Amino acid sequence: MNNSKMEPIEFEGALSLEGPLLESLYAAYLMKTGHELVNAVETRGVQHDILEKTYDGYIFYECTGQELITEGKINRFLDDIFKLDEVLREAYDKGLVKAVFVAAVTDDGWQENAKKALEHTKNKVKEKIGRKVEVVSGLKLLKDLVSSGVLGIRLYQNKIYFTGPEDYGIRYDPQRKEFRLSTAPIDIERFRKTPYSFLPSHYWENYYRELLREAMEGKREEWSSEYRIFSYAFYEGLRLSKTEDLTMLYKAYIDSLPNRRVMSFSDACLSLHA
Repeated sequence: MNNSKMEPIEFEGALSLEGPLLESLYAAYLMKTGHELVNAVETRGVQHDILEKTYDGYIFYECTGQELITEGKINRFLDDIFKLDEVLREAYDKGLVKAVFVAAVTDDGWQENAKKALEHTKNKVKEKIGRKVEVVSGLKLLKDLVSSGVLGIRLYQNKIYFTGPEDYGIRYDPQRKEFRLSTAPIDIERFRKTPYSFLPSHYWENYYRELLREAMEGKREEWSSEYRIFSYAFYEGLRLSKTEDLTMLYKAYIDSLPNRRVMSFSDACLSLHA
């Protein structure tokens, strides 16, 4: 048996948290942690991502998974804060108590002008309505989603994808403290009554996207622009470049189990011993 240290295995492709998927995941995370969410129709047409109802008022969550956080994005966030606060006060006599910018980006994804705009936003919101602005991003955001069991991964057509709250996937189970196959540990039926559930719309959009891709294959060079006509982001997914990598990963998994070990292995098979 080869006892040498396992070399890092590189995946091809990419994974991203953005658009409706990020909104769906963070909404599920809030539900999992006991927060009460407001339906989109209850804000009189004012655009927002996630809105939470509290005893004193409302918390607005702006979700973005863009590769770069720009000054323009932060300025729109500021405008939305004031619009929501105004309409909520008029409709329910309670405005915003806090605004949270949820950014699924790394720390170096913030442009310098965006950082300055964020400080300006915090000061303006404090000055005009006396409320706080917070940021949840990077590894902190990822840790929250994974450790709560909301975010998982799944294998589909030989590619690895992030999975939403309603899909079966490999997730961390906070109760058992282990990873297992399941949906998110929330009330799925209750979640599907919120605006943050995108089944079955996401399924059917992917279905028709694939039909269109097959029909247009080779007929035009700028194929990637096709995705602009769809509502949901195109998730590329990750894949292994060769079978040997899959074998190596399975060997590492077997070796981690008690009373199990790999006696020998080659590029495409394993010999196990219990």
